[in-house]
Amino acid sequence: LHLDHPTPEIYADVFRRYAASVGVEAPTSLIANVLQRYADEKRDLRASEPRDLIERARDLCRLRRKPFALDEEVMNIAWAAYFGLT
Repeated sequence: LHLDHPTPEIYADVFRRYAASVGVEAPTSLIANVLQRYADEKRDLRASEPRDLIERARDLCRLRRKPFALDEEVMNIAWAAYFGLT
């Protein structure tokens, strides 16, 4: 089974929906920054990655004993943990 890469609009929708399903808000500006980072690093969008990035963010919040929230700092660390440093 081959699935095409999602468009940025579909990726953003998947990101928002998964965030909502786990009870966290995904600000539009945060999603825009994530999409920009994909473009800057010339990475293909994958529909499973919103879940993976959000779960890394949740793990980080747990580790820090902080409420689960998505912000730029948390997403930057989640990104680095998932993709590595570029």
